[in-house]
Amino acid sequence: YLNTSEIIYLEASDKHCFIHLENKVIEYNKTMAKVVDTLPDRYFIKINRAFVINLNYISKYNNEFVSLSDNTELHISRNYLKYFKQEFINFTKPRIP
Repeated sequence: YLNTSEIIYLEASDKHCFIHLENKVIEYNKTMAKVVDTLPDRYFIKINRAFVINLNYISKYNNEFVSLSDNTELHISRNYLKYFKQEFINFTKPRIP
């Protein structure tokens, strides 16, 4: 079992999913879609067909790339850009109880 707050991003590779943590990578023998279904929607967002990132680990982004706190740069697909921007804005807004 993993603490979802430790997941930086997920990477799809055929019928496997690589789960990238701060200090290691775990290969999981399920598709990324099945892994994503178990994660909280509020923190994880798909940025292209191969990557899902944890919004807590974003250090910066532009219209093409997301930089993560572990210095990884991942490409944002044009198809996901508008949705990503809106979700990130919503994520960073203060929540009023």
